[in-house]
Amino acid sequence: MIQETYNPILHQRSGVLLRFTTLRAPQRGTALVVEHRDGRLDVIAAGAPVPGRRGGGHRATYLVDTTTHGLTFVVPSRSADPWMFSVTFRFSCSVIDPTVVVREERRDMAAAVYESMATVARSVTPKFGVLDGDRAAIEILDVLRGARPPHGLDLSVVGVDVAAENAEDLRTTQRNLLLERINREARRDVAKGSRDEMLAHYMAINNGDPSAFLKLEREAQEADAKINLDLVRAALESGKLSAGESTRISKRILDRMVQTPHPGRSGQLRDRLRGTAPGALDVGRPVIDATGLSEAGDGVRRHGSEADE
Repeated sequence: MIQETYNPILHQRSGVLLRFTTLRAPQRGTALVVEHRDGRLDVIAAGAPVPGRRGGGHRATYLVDTTTHGLTFVVPSRSADPWMFSVTFRFSCSVIDPTVVVREERRDMAAAVYESMATVARSVTPKFGVLDGDRAAIEILDVLRGARPPHGLDLSVVGVDVAAENAEDLRTTQRNLLLERINREARRDVAKGSRDEMLAHYMAINNGDPSAFLKLEREAQEADAKINLDLVRAALESGKLSAGESTRISKRILDRMVQTPHPGRSGQLRDRLRGTAPGALDVGRPVIDATGLSEAGDGVRRHGSEADE
């Protein structure tokens, strides 16, 4: 499908009246091609002198556009899958040898190069799946850069796009798979990380609230403790263990379930368990000295004794 093209032959004159017509010099961006009676073609560039009437003997003249124009066309081409590719070519084109245009009567420049470009596309795209259009475009560009331009033309590649036809469902699936891969890659480090990284992940997806993670963690700990207790109970109730073995197993499971205090913190743990302030374990019950008096100085004799007056 041709989308952008142009006709390089701007004007043509021929016939008997040409003998009585004075040739005009071509303007910038054009060239005049004179066809002689013997078939020879002469090119008169912009600014060059033109032959007069005495230099007759020519039977036709052609004014050719030598400026740069854009060409765009689309080539349907097979893929390795049951879908077709649409290969869009975009070129910049200018005529560097006007005689070629006249001799081959090129009046549609995109059509003039279409078949050669279609051959390149159809030799490349069948090697690629419908989701590999970008790779196919890169290979087509590589082929074109190494190819010789058509004779008489300056043809430069502007771009090549390779897209799948009628594959919207496939593209939607491709996008979904890409999002899934991105999400999976983003979470892989979290899955391999520490508890703190997992906690940070839960807080990030829950607006800073850690309760969801802490709940899961607590439920996992409770489930693990229940399994351990069930195993111990089954072992103790089996009747196959000695008293010493039963004691050792019970102690080990309790040691796992009850966190051991860190060295140097036994006082803190003791205070926390008794619900008292640090360093005030003995405030709740006065100490009685050898005389039977309270150290609190309340003058009360304990165990039947009275304070000395």
